[in-house]
Amino acid sequence: MHACLRITAAPAAFLSLALLAAPAAQAQGLCNISEKSLFTCEIGKKTLSVCASKDLDNTKGVMQYRFGTAEKMDLAYPEKLEHPSKHFTANRLYSSAERSLIMELGFKRGAVSYTVYTEDIRGKKGAGVTVNIKGKDTDLKCKDVKGTAGFDSAVSELNLPEPK
Repeated sequence: MHACLRITAAPAAFLSLALLAAPAAQAQGLCNISEKSLFTCEIGKKTLSVCASKDLDNTKGVMQYRFGTAEKMDLAYPEKLEHPSKHFTANRLYSSAERSLIMELGFKRGAVSYTVYTEDIRGKKGAGVTVNIKGKDTDLKCKDVKGTAGFDSAVSELNLPEPK
């Protein structure tokens, strides 16, 4: 609820107060205010975010996968922030016959593989992360896809290697 405040000050003072009350930029998901979110969604009671420096392109910048809560990060990969071409793969699958587009961003951490994905299959959108442990896939789906818009184009522009 917003409280109303009557101000009887000079116009310059009012302008200063209005500028102070302007909403500040907010972080999205697990990304901080100095980063851009390429992908953010809720999975159960946790958040999955792919955060990047604002200067990220195919030659510079950094990107990091994060999963957890604001209070406790379960996984941040890579630990050392470097260009994503050193740590991530990307795969874009498109079928005009099936009217489908799937974008995958993958990485391995030890014996565990992670694939963050967005999919649009015949107009039905989905997103999440598939975790593969010893050949067994577990698909963790996002509650909604609002925070994943632009993921496909952002990852495609990085020219990351395809998975082997």
